[in-house]
Amino acid sequence: SPDLKSTDCAALVSFDGGQTWDRHNLGLKQCYDPWTGILPDGTGLLTVIGNESSDLMVYRSDDGGRTWRNPASLGDSQDHGTFVIGRTGKYAGKIFVASQQGATEKASGETRDTVFVAQSIDGGRTFQEPVRVFPSNLHITTMNPALLSDGTLVIPYSDFGRDAVDGKGTVW
Repeated sequence: SPDLKSTDCAALVSFDGGQTWDRHNLGLKQCYDPWTGILPDGTGLLTVIGNESSDLMVYRSDDGGRTWRNPASLGDSQDHGTFVIGRTGKYAGKIFVASQQGATEKASGETRDTVFVAQSIDGGRTFQEPVRVFPSNLHITTMNPALLSDGTLVIPYSDFGRDAVDGKGTVW
């Protein structure tokens, strides 16, 4: 079995139709849920969930994926980070990152899943204060966001269950 503590997550890029590949190690010992996109100016974006605290990180590449800048961290306890890039009009180049994030609800003090959204208006260099929505008391998974032509941001999500304890004391 592989030793996951000695692995490194990487971004791969090819400039010859996949004949050869360049590798850029991200310096993360654990990562999952990669998502990529290209801004209208050609800047590459890569989001991954990484590290033991499940940080959502956004990497930028100004050279087609040869190198990746230090990531912007959007916080911990994240899952299924995705994003959509505005393509037209006043939304061109805006980035909306969405994920599921565990957060504590102020009213009840309970930790629950939220729909998390962070926006960047400068090509992913920085992100505005995120918005978190508690849609239900169940566990959720956010899906792929969409930005409609009128600027409406749509973030579908799926309720998939609640904590239950089986006869052996396992929470699922």
